[in-house]
Amino acid sequence: MPETEDHIAYCCEVMRFLIAGDDVSVSNLTQQQKFFTTHLQPWVLQMCDAITAHPRAKFYAALSGFTRAFISVEAQGFDMLA
Repeated sequence: MPETEDHIAYCCEVMRFLIAGDDVSVSNLTQQQKFFTTHLQPWVLQMCDAITAHPRAKFYAALSGFTRAFISVEAQGFDMLA
């Protein structure tokens, strides 16, 4: 896609670093959960709803369905830690 990366792409990149980074003091489950619940979970499902509702968002509507499912699985995983 020719578009530049958007905000969610950068958030996902931070999550990737928190999951797979080499520095255990930063890249750990506690930091993953903190970042997810603060910076992704509060708004990402609403974003998916808005994308899916747009009549011309064919590709992105499908991608938002995948994103919704992925975020839901992540949220359930973090809920199991509590």
